[in-house]
Amino acid sequence: MANKLYVAGTEPRTGKSAVILGMMELLTRNIKKVAFFRPLVDVDHRRGERDNMINLIKHHYNLCTDYEEMYAYTVAEASQLIAIGRTGELHEGILAKYNNLAAKADFVLCAGIELEGATASFDFEINVEISNNMGCPVMLVAGARMKSTDELVRSLKVYAESLAERHCELVATIINRVDPAAVQKLEARLAEERISGRQLVYIIPNNQNLGNPSVGEVARLLNAEILYGEENLTRHVRSFTIAAMQLRNLLSRIEYGTLVITPGDRSDVILACLAASESMTMPNIAGLMLTGGLVPEEPVQRVMEGFQNMIPIIAVNENTYEAAIRVDKIHAAITPDNTRKITQALAVFERSVDMDELSYKIIKTRTTIVTPKMFASQLLQRAKLNKQHIVLPEGENDRILKAAEILLRREIVDLTILGSEDRVR
Repeated sequence: MANKLYVAGTEPRTGKSAVILGMMELLTRNIKKVAFFRPLVDVDHRRGERDNMINLIKHHYNLCTDYEEMYAYTVAEASQLIAIGRTGELHEGILAKYNNLAAKADFVLCAGIELEGATASFDFEINVEISNNMGCPVMLVAGARMKSTDELVRSLKVYAESLAERHCELVATIINRVDPAAVQKLEARLAEERISGRQLVYIIPNNQNLGNPSVGEVARLLNAEILYGEENLTRHVRSFTIAAMQLRNLLSRIEYGTLVITPGDRSDVILACLAASESMTMPNIAGLMLTGGLVPEEPVQRVMEGFQNMIPIIAVNENTYEAAIRVDKIHAAITPDNTRKITQALAVFERSVDMDELSYKIIKTRTTIVTPKMFASQLLQRAKLNKQHIVLPEGENDRILKAAEILLRREIVDLTILGSEDRVR
């Protein structure tokens, strides 16, 4: 049976993709066949969306498994099953998908779901139940962004106690996106509270390039048209500014990594930003976003085309204010095509984590938990491998008919039901 690990974040935007990349790097160095699985994905497949984390891991590590094999349900599907009282079916489906994947691998790395908004309340509980049903030890990823040291330590203690109460085996905690200036203070508090003495704990300092979106991500998420500078879309957006003032005021507000947002007919701003990007005395901006569905006139475009190392220039239909609000809400992600971010994420992980210590712990750890769902799933898998024809003599009993429906839906056995045909039907 494949060994496994369940990685659960404490909240949205913990930077878990970078940690997952690091864990896959660690595992693939030590294990021949490593698979990746997400029980739940928060995407709408009907609109052509795909889970970015699955795409990232599948692409970067050249996994031969199909996308559809690497998840069980969407969050919408899971919520619907829970709402109509079919939670058991949800967990059985997750286990079936996981077992099919685990049969092809030596180790399965599982990534939990962290949600925002109205659906966020059930993510911790469902992650715990899924990890227990799958018999997975847990690695916790705690986000330190916008938290004081005291808040962070308190939350770690609460999560550790909650997992212990639910009989989850917590093998390690990674505290991600910690302010570099607060690392020593956090280490001292962890030692004081004896948190680092009971489990493996690693601190990963915040890296702005990983926490900020690239211009390409902004363009993709806003469905923007790329006008120029396609080769430089991996530039990171550290901040943005709205250019609605005179040039002397705008130039003083430009900082390194700024995305300048301006109406597409502001030729003065566009040319000034391009000149600033070529200047040795001005900070290097990330790019330009043109709003209002407007683009520069042809004479201005001819001037723009004369710049050699063109900064990314993208265009959106929204007005300037709406575009700025949408940019502000963008979550940074590590996409499969952003090799700079992938390389940086792996470097940060390896600097902060004792790879040998962690690999020994997670590869050697096998959970002893066997939940009823696990036991039932194992029986069902064995039954599928040796499919039999079973006769049920009490065909008019509701309990028998309900069980028959489950068995037939799961395609586990062939059935003959004895009883009055009319009553049974």
